[in-house]
Amino acid sequence: MTNLMNLIVDNSIIFAKVGNPQQRNKNQSNIDPNFSTTFEEIAAFLSVVIFMGIVKLLQIAMYFSQYVYLHQTAVASVFNKHSFFKGKFFHVVGNSSLTRNRNTTLCKQSSLSE
Repeated sequence: MTNLMNLIVDNSIIFAKVGNPQQRNKNQSNIDPNFSTTFEEIAAFLSVVIFMGIVKLLQIAMYFSQYVYLHQTAVASVFNKHSFFKGKFFHVVGNSSLTRNRNTTLCKQSSLSE
């Protein structure tokens, strides 16, 4: 499990700094050359995403709401809203390491099993 988490940390950092080469001209705002993350942050992010899958709200921002009926202490105690959205760089497999057909839906999953 530790190797997988380290792989996610490394690929997330690379993806944040380089972005997706196929979409580079479309959206430069998805690149952050100063991005960094740790094993603990990725584990916390995955935990929060699993929690969000169990406790469903209409919008992600609602988990961080101060409104008494929406506020989710389990989420807000781990991340603030800004830190959680750093998760947009979450990346398991690097785009440059793909060897199979990039047009298939499962091309990234198949490279994990190799």
